[in-house]
Amino acid sequence: MPRQRTGQVRTSVRKDGTITYSLRFRDQHGIRQVVTLGNQGDGWTEARARAELELTLARVKAGVWTAIAAEFGADPTFHEWASYWLAQKIPALKPKTEARYRWMLAHHLLAAFGHLRLTAIDAAAIDRYRTDKLIERQRLQAERQVGGSPRDEYGRPIRGLANRTINETIKLLAAILDDARDQTALQHNPAKDRRRRAKTQRDKTGVWLEPDEVRSMIEAAEQLDRAGARSPRSEQSTRDIVGLRDDLGLEWAEIAKRVGLSIPGAIYHYRKGAGGPRRPAASVRRAIVVTFAYTGLRASELCALTWDDVDFANLMIRVGDSKTPAGVRRIHMTPALGEELRTYRGSLVSVRAGSPVFPNRHGHHRTTDKINKNVVIPALERANANRRAAGLTPIPENVRSHAFRRTYITHQLEGQAPVPYVMEQVGHRSSKTTIDVYSRASRSAQRDQIAKRFDEIMVPRTSVLSDASTMITDRAEMAEQANGDVSGTPDWATERATAS
Repeated sequence: MPRQRTGQVRTSVRKDGTITYSLRFRDQHGIRQVVTLGNQGDGWTEARARAELELTLARVKAGVWTAIAAEFGADPTFHEWASYWLAQKIPALKPKTEARYRWMLAHHLLAAFGHLRLTAIDAAAIDRYRTDKLIERQRLQAERQVGGSPRDEYGRPIRGLANRTINETIKLLAAILDDARDQTALQHNPAKDRRRRAKTQRDKTGVWLEPDEVRSMIEAAEQLDRAGARSPRSEQSTRDIVGLRDDLGLEWAEIAKRVGLSIPGAIYHYRKGAGGPRRPAASVRRAIVVTFAYTGLRASELCALTWDDVDFANLMIRVGDSKTPAGVRRIHMTPALGEELRTYRGSLVSVRAGSPVFPNRHGHHRTTDKINKNVVIPALERANANRRAAGLTPIPENVRSHAFRRTYITHQLEGQAPVPYVMEQVGHRSSKTTIDVYSRASRSAQRDQIAKRFDEIMVPRTSVLSDASTMITDRAEMAEQANGDVSGTPDWATERATAS
C-alpha cells in the first residue's frame, strides 16, 4: 500500500516574540510544499494550524490541492486568479500574445471583474461589462462628432472597442475561468455562453481588389510619397500649429490643447511644417503596396522582413517570422516584383546587413498598426479621390492590409495556379480557407461567360416580342385601310396596337 500522506505544522519565532505558523507536506505529485499560514496577530493558533493541515491533507488525498488555493483560498478574486493564470501561461506565449493579454486585462477585464470572487462572476456581470463597453464607444463617438478629441493621460486618442475586440476580451475571460474550474471553487463558466458576446457581422470572404483597384492603390501610394506623404488632415493640423506658434506666439501646452494633440505631437507637427515636407529618396509606400499585392504576405510578416530575406538571384522571399509554423516558408517573386524591389533598394542611401526592408523614419521595423495607419489607409483615400475625379467607382472603404492577401489568393487561382501551390505560398495550414477563396475566384472568373450566356438567352426573347408587336400593328393598319376605320378590328388587336 502507498504510504499515507503526512505533514507537519511548523512554527518560527520572530524577534518581537510573535509566532508564525506554516505547513510542510508533500502534495499529490510527491513534491514537497511549504505553505505559510500567518502569525498570532492574524489569529493563527496551534489548533487552527493543525485543522488547516488536516484540511490540506484531505485535498491532497483527493488530488485537488493547488498552490493557488493554498495562497488565496478556494474562491480567489478574479485579479488574484488572473495574475496567477497569466504567470503560468507566460513561458508558452509569444511576446505579442503576452502583450495583448496584458493590455486586455489591465485596461478592461480587471476594471470590471478584478474585485469579484470567481464564483460571483455570472452572466449578468458579463452582460453589464459588454453593455458598458458599447455605451462607452457611443459616448466617445458622439464626443468626436461635436469636435471633441478624447485622450488619455498620455495624450493618446481614446477610441471605444469594436464589437470584435469586446468579444476578444470576453473570450480571454472565458479561457481564464475555464482553467479555474479545476483548481478553485468555480463550477460553471458563464463566459463560454455565446449569448454573452456582442453581435458582429461576419464576412466569410472579406474584401478583395480588382486589378484596376490594385493599380490605383499603387499609384496613390507613390503620389503620397512624392507629395510629402501627408494626409490632408495632418497637413491642416501642421498649418494650424505653425500659425499658433509663429503668428500668435502661444506656448506648447496651449497649442496642444487647442488642436487636441499631446505636447510632443504638436512639436512634431511644427517641425514638419517649419522644415517643409521631406521628399523621400524612394517611394517606400509604393514598394509596400506592391509587395502586399504580389506576395500575399501578412502585415506582421512584411514588417519583419529584412534584406537578408530577399533573394534576388533566385527570386525568393524567405518568411522566417510568422504566426503559424506553416507560415515559415519561401515565396516566389514574380519578375515584376523583383524589378520593383531592386529599384526600391537601389534608391536607398545605404542598406546594412539585416536591416528592415521597409523601415520607419527611425530605421526600425514598422508595426502592423502603423502599416495600416500610415500606408494603406492614406493610399486608399488618395486612390478613391483619384478614381472619383476620373469617374470611376471608388474602392471599398474597409480595405486594409489583409485585403491584399485575399487579392493575391484570388488572382493566383484565377490564373489557374494549383490550390496546394497557393496554400504553400500564403502559408495556410488547412486548405479550407484557400478553398473558400477558390470558390469565390471561380465565380469571378466565370462571370463574363455567365453574362454572355444570359444575354444570348435574353436577346432572342426580346426579338420575338418585337416581331409580335410589329405583326399586331400591321394587322391593325390593314383593317383600317379596308374599313376606313378600326371598328372592324377586334378589341384585343386594337389594345395591343395602341399599347405598341
